[in-house]
Amino acid sequence: MLGLFGPSPAQRLVAFLIDWLILALAVWVAAQLVPGIHLEGLKSTLLVAGILGLLNALIKPTLKILTIPLTFLTLGLFAVLLNAVLLALTDWITGGIGGINFKIDGFFAALLGAVAISLVTFIVGRFVDSGRIARGLSVDEKSQIQALDRTQPGLPMKRGRAGTMTHDYKRNGTTTLFAALNVLTGDIIGECMPRHRHGEFLAFLKKIDRETPADLDLHLIVDNYATHKHKAVERWLIRHPRFHLHFTPTSASWLNLVERFFAELTQKRIRRGVFKTVKELVAAIDHYLDQRNQHPKPFIWTASVQTILENVRRGNEALEALH
Repeated sequence: MLGLFGPSPAQRLVAFLIDWLILALAVWVAAQLVPGIHLEGLKSTLLVAGILGLLNALIKPTLKILTIPLTFLTLGLFAVLLNAVLLALTDWITGGIGGINFKIDGFFAALLGAVAISLVTFIVGRFVDSGRIARGLSVDEKSQIQALDRTQPGLPMKRGRAGTMTHDYKRNGTTTLFAALNVLTGDIIGECMPRHRHGEFLAFLKKIDRETPADLDLHLIVDNYATHKHKAVERWLIRHPRFHLHFTPTSASWLNLVERFFAELTQKRIRRGVFKTVKELVAAIDHYLDQRNQHPKPFIWTASVQTILENVRRGNEALEALH
C-alpha cells in the first residue's frame, strides 16, 4: 500500500527541488545575518546547500542515534551543536572545491549559522509542506453490513429473463467496513471489524498510519459521528500531529466522497451476494478491495455548484409549501 498512497516519482523530484531551494535560501540568510559566514554568488549558494543537504541525509541520522544520551541530557541543545558540526564540515568540504566562495570563521559562527538555517527552514517549510507532501483521505465506516443467505437459490440471468432471488433471507451476522479513500488516486485502505466504537476507529487510524509514508501529512475528511471525537481519539491525534481531521457539516455526511465508494461496493458486490457466514462476507469485501486497488479510479464530481444549489433551493421551496 505504500506505493499506492506514496508520492509519485515526479512529486518526489519536485519535493527534492523545493527542499534544496529552501535550504539554499536558509544558507543565504545565515550568511547575511552572521558576520563570520562568507558566501558569494548563486552558484556557490546552491552547491553549499546541496552538500549540506547530502550530509543531513547521509550522516546526520547516524550521528543523532549515537548522540541520543547527550541530546537527552542537554534537553535537545546538543542537536544544535550537531547542526553546527555539519555546517563546519560543509565548509571543510567546499574548501577543496574550486569555484565555491564559502567560508566560516570559527565554530561559533558555524553555531550561529546553524541556528539561523534551522529557523529559516522551519518557518519556510511550514508554508510549503502543507501543499506538497499531504494526502487527502475520505474516511468513514459502513456499519451493520449483513451477511445474508437466501432461503432458496436464485436463478441465473438468461436471454429474455433477469436473474432472480428470493425476497426473504436469513441473517448470519454483521460486520463494519472502515475505509479511507485517497481522493486523488482512488485507492482504498479498508478493514472489516465486528463493531464501530472509538476503539475500532483508533485501530483503523493506526492502520492508516502504518500504510502511508511517514513524511506525509494526512488530512482526513470525516463526519460528526461521536467515535471520531472521542477523548481517546483526540489524545492519539495529539501524539500524531501529521493527522488532521476535517468534519463535514452536520447532516451533510453525503458530501464525504467515500460514501460513493460504499454505494459502489453495495451495488457491485454485496446486494446480490449470498453469504452463509460473516467470514464469507468479509472475504468478499477484502477481495473486492484488492481487485479495485489494482486498477484504482478516483471519483470526480460532475455536477456544478450552481446545479447543486438550484436543487437545494427547489427542495426548500417544496418543504415550505408543505407547511
